[in-house]
Amino acid sequence: MNNLAIRRATEELKVARDYDQVRRVLVAAFDSNDFDSFDLKLELLPGELSSLGSEPQTARRNGFFFRWIKAGVPKNLDGTAVWTIALDLVSSANRRRGRLMVHRLYSTRDLQIDINLLTSAFPTALADALDRTLVASAQIILLPEQDTALIAAQAG
Repeated sequence: MNNLAIRRATEELKVARDYDQVRRVLVAAFDSNDFDSFDLKLELLPGELSSLGSEPQTARRNGFFFRWIKAGVPKNLDGTAVWTIALDLVSSANRRRGRLMVHRLYSTRDLQIDINLLTSAFPTALADALDRTLVASAQIILLPEQDTALIAAQAG
């Protein structure tokens, strides 16, 4: 079940149209597997902040932060026995988009997952989805009648 959720999320991320859809794909993937929470820290380019939608998130210096915790798991994991996998999110264009930290409470129950699936194709698909959806929504559409001196000043 864990592998299927990650495979499905990887495929859905390849066609995600906006940040909210990316977030929904992540929540669906991790809600249906054995991980208990995740933290997504985005590294944003200028102009991307307004494209993130209206969900409760926290703006941080140089980025944006989204936390999800599975129902029934304590909202504050400080002091709780938990282990973490940190996945650097680097797009296939070699653009750093942030980090996904996946958490699991210590348990006697085995975690049945292909770690290579989680650490190779999935983070690249997530970084590509973030890159595509955030950059596309932040682009400024210039009208032909705009003054080219103004355009050059904005671009440089």
